[in-house]
Amino acid sequence: MSNDGEIKYYKDGKFFKGAFWLSKECKCLKVSRGNIEIRTPQRTYYLEVADKKNSKIDEWISKINEVI
Repeated sequence: MSNDGEIKYYKDGKFFKGAFWLSKECKCLKVSRGNIEIRTPQRTYYLEVADKKNSKIDEWISKINEVI
């Protein structure tokens, strides 16, 4: 995630798939260990951490919620 709230997401951690920006209308939820759901006004994104063993998913959610 960039400082301006842009989130880029990748397939298999390598191949760029797309990006979106966080806003006050977004919601970030922990779905399961290593998986989060980000709801935007336009779409819901389901994101998975590449390395679930060393996942810092709670830190990710905290940082995302700071931006929101």
